[in-house]
Amino acid sequence: MHYEDAVQAELGAEVAAGRRALTVFTKRPGTVHRVMRTRPLWPLLQDLVSGRTTMADQLERRRVRWLVGAVGG
Repeated sequence: MHYEDAVQAELGAEVAAGRRALTVFTKRPGTVHRVMRTRPLWPLLQDLVSGRTTMADQLERRRVRWLVGAVGG
């Protein structure tokens, strides 16, 4: 496997998820801040920041995908 292919295989999902998150945040930063402060999503933010989960892992969850799409991503 070539280096570029290995990087894509290992990090591609994370890069795509990060781009999607950045798109949502860029379009609606206030909404993202308000949503992440809510009781149900505060633990998710803590898990993301601490590295216990990743954005790509979370975007595999149907509710998270729905929320991101509803906010603008």
